[in-house]
Amino acid sequence: MANRILVVDDEPDEAMAVRDLLVRYGYDVQHRLDGAAALEVIEESPDEFDAVLSDNHMVGMSGLELCVELHARHPSLPVIVLTGQQSIEAWFAARRAGAYDFVTKPLIVDAVIAAVKRASEWRRQRADLSRLR
Repeated sequence: MANRILVVDDEPDEAMAVRDLLVRYGYDVQHRLDGAAALEVIEESPDEFDAVLSDNHMVGMSGLELCVELHARHPSLPVIVLTGQQSIEAWFAARRAGAYDFVTKPLIVDAVIAAVKRASEWRRQRADLSRLR
């Protein structure tokens, strides 16, 4: 079964590019246009997704704000923040918000796939540990 990934980006063209990339690598991908819609779909079925990729700069709820919400509600759901800011401050802000990982734009295919793979494996390991306990 393919890993399920939720992509959150208010720019449909960018979201479709990320979706197409992930689909090429065998992922099952859904897309939402904003943080509120992403929270809604996750609340309906919290175990449906293996990871969330969220653009940081979105109208309404930012990717970091979404990350804070998801980390508070579902700490075992890894969130990867996508951003154009290539600074250590941006990385620290994402980590403080609870992000599992941080990928800068322009996106490098190998970096995105590696981050998603690590996040999915981490999620699976946490689920396995919970079952064993």
